[in-house]
Amino acid sequence: MRRVKFYILSSVFLVSCNREILNYIDHPPPLILKVLDDWGKYNAQITLTEVSRNSKGKISFKDYDFSLDDELYFYPASTVKLPVALLTLQYITDINKTEPKINLDTNFSVFEGQNLLHEKRTLRELIEKIFLVSDNEAYNILFHLLGKNYINTELHNKGFLSSRIIHDFSYGIKENLKYVFYLDDGNELFINSKNRNYTASGKKLKNEIIGDGFIRNDSLIHQMFSFEDKNYISLRDLHEITKRIIFRNMYSGDKIFRMSDDFYDFILQSMSLNTLEGAKYGYTEPKYWDSYVKFFLFGDSKNEIPKNFKIYNKVGFAYGHLTETAYIIDLENNIEFILSCTLRVNENNIYNDGVYEYDSDGIPFLSNLGKSIYSRLRVNNNLQ
Repeated sequence: MRRVKFYILSSVFLVSCNREILNYIDHPPPLILKVLDDWGKYNAQITLTEVSRNSKGKISFKDYDFSLDDELYFYPASTVKLPVALLTLQYITDINKTEPKINLDTNFSVFEGQNLLHEKRTLRELIEKIFLVSDNEAYNILFHLLGKNYINTELHNKGFLSSRIIHDFSYGIKENLKYVFYLDDGNELFINSKNRNYTASGKKLKNEIIGDGFIRNDSLIHQMFSFEDKNYISLRDLHEITKRIIFRNMYSGDKIFRMSDDFYDFILQSMSLNTLEGAKYGYTEPKYWDSYVKFFLFGDSKNEIPKNFKIYNKVGFAYGHLTETAYIIDLENNIEFILSCTLRVNENNIYNDGVYEYDSDGIPFLSNLGKSIYSRLRVNNNLQ
């Protein structure tokens, strides 16, 4: 991997973060330096878990972070689809406890009153689309199946207290949906949506109201933009969710997402899919490419991801906020780590205008951050 010239980080950065993580980003290219040297502007947070295995295969973790703050708001965008996908498989596992009823390929339809909204969908299709291209409609269907109360209560019960997942991506709530599952034995199972009777915590977060203005109905409103009624989950919680699903056997009791073994194998497979593995859904080049939703290491290229890398991840970007949580493993060099990062790229400080620096700054930053950390881990691995 190409080495780059060493840059000295500013004293502000050195004072304001966990110094240990500097060991993993100590040769930052200019784009990394640009963000880390003005981390307040970019609302940046990073957390890293180095995964090690001894000669007997015992796993150990070393955790590092930069500016991690559970009370510092960022818009999580599509990263909330990760816990919703996990909780969907938990929910169906609980339904199936007495006897198997619903599998990954059970067809179901969704009705609003007497009107058909979605016909003949399957859990396999929806969850794969969530990880292949971050499909919004797939998330919306699962969000309403579970309901706000179930999603947030289950996350809080597992210790993920810095979360509120309270809307779908049509930014509306449908309260009279009916899900009809067509079971293999010819019977039908009816499930009503459960979006009533949930109120999110009123706790105020930093940077929930920000900016110099926002667009509404094609007009610029010269007021700060409020995220108070929008989803939130802390980067720490996203990182820990990734850790718990990948290393499920290291947790027990209410810490894990309860799901059958076949569901667990499926979610791991889905999280690791590269976009072009979804050709059956029409995800083909040039509109889509291999790293379409895998930003760490490979987001700045449209080339095929090398076969020795497996990346189990979820990304999200909207309103200028860009976030990824990922378990990354290099099968050839025995390097594995969990990396999560969020940053804000909104130079004009206007929200809802669609003018954000994802391609010029955000995605290249995540890609270079992943490369820098991977390179350092590979050096460390060779020294052992």
